[in-house]
Amino acid sequence: MKKYSVNVHIFLSDLTNESRLIKETKFTLSNGIFDSVEVIGLWNSELQVNETNKFGLKISRVQTSVRILLARGKLKNRSWLRKILAIVGLLQYAKFCFFKLRGINRESISHISVHNLSLLPLAYLLSAVFKAKLVYLPHELETQRTGLKGFSKLLSKLIEVIFIRTASGVVVVCDPIKSWYQNRYSLENVYVIRNVPEAAPLNDYFELKVNLKQKFMKNHQNILYIYQGLIEESRGAGFLVEQFRRSTCDLVFMGYGSYCEEIINLNLENIHYQPAVPVDDIVDVTRSADVGLFVIKGELSLSYRWCLPNKFFEYLHAGLPVVVSDNLEYLSTIVRENNLGWVVEADNLLDLIRTIDNDEIEKIKKNVEQYASNAYWERDAVAYHKVYSDN
Repeated sequence: MKKYSVNVHIFLSDLTNESRLIKETKFTLSNGIFDSVEVIGLWNSELQVNETNKFGLKISRVQTSVRILLARGKLKNRSWLRKILAIVGLLQYAKFCFFKLRGINRESISHISVHNLSLLPLAYLLSAVFKAKLVYLPHELETQRTGLKGFSKLLSKLIEVIFIRTASGVVVVCDPIKSWYQNRYSLENVYVIRNVPEAAPLNDYFELKVNLKQKFMKNHQNILYIYQGLIEESRGAGFLVEQFRRSTCDLVFMGYGSYCEEIINLNLENIHYQPAVPVDDIVDVTRSADVGLFVIKGELSLSYRWCLPNKFFEYLHAGLPVVVSDNLEYLSTIVRENNLGWVVEADNLLDLIRTIDNDEIEKIKKNVEQYASNAYWERDAVAYHKVYSDN
């Protein structure tokens, strides 16, 4: 008889927009890989400390000193204090994890899954104390992240080189990152599970809950471009605004982030903002646009050059051709090889969008639909059977 098994995730996130974790939970529970899945994240003032979501994921959020003071507005313009308290917060988080796991039957904890490189040492200690297997699930190429430099980069490399071999499995989002980890650390247990949507949206064409063209555009025959996901200056949001404000083409940003208020305040006739929609509705709402965008200007980190983000597959599952910048190397290769849209130098984006018409979009849509039909979560997620194997 199979013993009761629990998978515990540790994740420095408030767990409000972690669609990948939700999909993993749904798959591992529904396929009997685990009997229970729990995650320990970070608290914010608008969220419950403890909850179980509709997919069966049991969520605990840690109220660290940083999070409490941020909620009270006490840390504005005090970056030096935030850095000190971040260390204190990490210790508070670690203490919470140990006590939380002590409350679970020790023999039932089979795997500890860690999503952040900075938590890898903690995950190793937890796995050793509770005699569980460790699985490392970096969401990008962690030591090559944008903005990581100096002592922080050196420390990150040191942590990874010391602890990554203690993991029974490493799960990454694309083949180039898999090869990098295999070659850098001589690993064999590296698996690729892409950020692809679930299969259901491919065939479910029901009434749109939000029709972006009807909501924002007077002429529904005009082309509507969409950028979705994290809306930040670092993700190219400011650059896209500057390009489209010099154009008559329409652009809608859908998601959340620090740049949203800037977009709203601009109040431009052809640039629109749609707040983030529930995970289950993303593909459906995206379908009401015409072309998906992921264009970033400038030199990018290796992690960015090899990225394979949710938004790319969400565009494709919605039937949208895509425009990507040529400095996104892996995405550019996929788009070119499968004729899924256009690859452009960022500085030439404005010239490109002026030439794209509805006839060209319709021709490319056939390639998009064919590619998307083989890129779905249930197909990639089969690898979790090996990742979380007892062998």
